[in-house]
Amino acid sequence: MALLGIAVLWLTIVNWKTSPSLYLLVMGLALLGTGAPQLVRYFKADKTKETKYKCFDCGHQWEEREE
Repeated sequence: MALLGIAVLWLTIVNWKTSPSLYLLVMGLALLGTGAPQLVRYFKADKTKETKYKCFDCGHQWEEREE
């Protein structure tokens, strides 16, 4: 969403002299505003993969982490 907002804003600013559109400017800012928190959460998220195993015979449990 953030990338779409940036694209809309860029196209609006580039074409501002020929066809100024306040609607597209507001829409681009709205898309950028809703997409930015998603990007922040993605980049702050823990990127490790944890897999839990359990032996069916003895019931022993262990975990493995991949980074």
